[in-house]
Amino acid sequence: MKKKKDNKIILSSTMCLIPMIISLFIYKTLPNKLPIHFNFKGDIDRYSSKFFVCILMPIILCMLNLFLLFITRHDPKKNGHHSSFRNIIYFIIPSLSIISTSISILSGLEKSIDVKTIMILFISILFLIIGNYMPKLKQNYTMGIRTPWTLNNKDNWHSTHRFSGKLWVVFGILNITVCLLLNPISIYVFLPSVILVAIIPIVYSFLYFKKQKST
Repeated sequence: MKKKKDNKIILSSTMCLIPMIISLFIYKTLPNKLPIHFNFKGDIDRYSSKFFVCILMPIILCMLNLFLLFITRHDPKKNGHHSSFRNIIYFIIPSLSIISTSISILSGLEKSIDVKTIMILFISILFLIIGNYMPKLKQNYTMGIRTPWTLNNKDNWHSTHRFSGKLWVVFGILNITVCLLLNPISIYVFLPSVILVAIIPIVYSFLYFKKQKST
């Protein structure tokens, strides 16, 4: 079992560094400055050196990924981690590394990239997948909706995660649909819905706590 986990860590770390490895073959042909940040419309609003984008950024994301895997692996309540949820954690940051670095390089080469659509679809699909498994999570300190009320009460945890799982699935389906069918207004649906899916589970958890306290 330990060897299997170690292999996943190696694979996850390697995926984070794939953009750096590929970039080395085309490094000399890239412009000195590459896009590093885009506004909510998908337009470039900040540049950085190609060394940062192609070399440092994948390394930083790899280190962040290892840190995330470390704290997840050493969670005192790690038995609450659902196996499918753990697999998702292994590949979130590697996917982000590949997508973000590719966007920066292709945009720097003046290729036509719809950054807004790519990021909305990526995040929405991620929410859809995570929402599907969220109700299966047991209490733990590193995954899920971790409020004082969910961590202190198993019923609160399970109810909040059943509700939040449905909410996140709806969020994913809604934003994927709007992005594909009504692309010009997708960002105006996406941004408010991100705020809502972050706040509503916390409010739900608190209201559940208040309801339990009053009975």
